[in-house]
Amino acid sequence: MKSVRGCTNQECDSYKKNDKYKKDYDYCPKCGSKLMAVCRSRGCHTFIDNPDNIFCARCLAKRRDRADHVKKNMSTIGGSVLVAGGFLAKKGKTITSVLATASKFIPK
Repeated sequence: MKSVRGCTNQECDSYKKNDKYKKDYDYCPKCGSKLMAVCRSRGCHTFIDNPDNIFCARCLAKRRDRADHVKKNMSTIGGSVLVAGGFLAKKGKTITSVLATASKFIPK
């Protein structure tokens, strides 16, 4: 992903709408003021000092927190699946026979 630019003029329509332009643009197409690097995150219009960055510090922290939260939940779910898999390995024949018997009584 590449960085994007936004208008610096607070009275411009593109600033109010949080329009973002490609890095190729140097000036706002609507008002002509200089464009600066802004956060790429949807709904965020924070100006970034370093144009090589894609996200502002706040949005980057949110993304990292979300990724850590997903990793934590996936490890919990993975442990549950392993426990269930171990149970099925021990009781697999019994569960299969119960399901086969129950499927005979289900109306078609």
